[in-house]
Amino acid sequence: MSKPLRNDLAVFAQQAAVLCQRAIERNREDAHLGLKYILLRLTTVGLTMDDVNELQKLAVGLFEKDDIAPLVKKIVHHKSASPLAVAIANAVEATPEAQRQDVFLGAVLSAHAAHDVSERDAGSVLFAAVNGAATIRTTALTQQFLGGKAKEWALRP
Repeated sequence: MSKPLRNDLAVFAQQAAVLCQRAIERNREDAHLGLKYILLRLTTVGLTMDDVNELQKLAVGLFEKDDIAPLVKKIVHHKSASPLAVAIANAVEATPEAQRQDVFLGAVLSAHAAHDVSERDAGSVLFAAVNGAATIRTTALTQQFLGGKAKEWALRP
């Protein structure tokens, strides 16, 4: 996305479908290469090699259902940890255990998608990671709340 597109919200809005598809395609292309590849791409927006390694360990811990507290603490308290790594680790830790894997993936894949759409704007990528984590949690919460009554909810005045 060029700088004029980012600065012109109306143009950005008109391009939303194309940008969304581009983000989906980027995630689809890169996901088969593994998590580390996706994290390595995020080094262009601030992740360090230490961040990549620690976030990969965090993912393994999540998927093995290990205690992630020491892994999160190591990321959050590391002096050279990037804001993106800290945000992902904090979002995961603040999530109920049953949703942590999804929140991790939502944060990482949203950041990865934003990496392409925002032309590597670190602030946009950080926002996307937090928003991706929040969207996962909100979607699950909303589905629980609605309990199969989505149409009624949508029609409320």
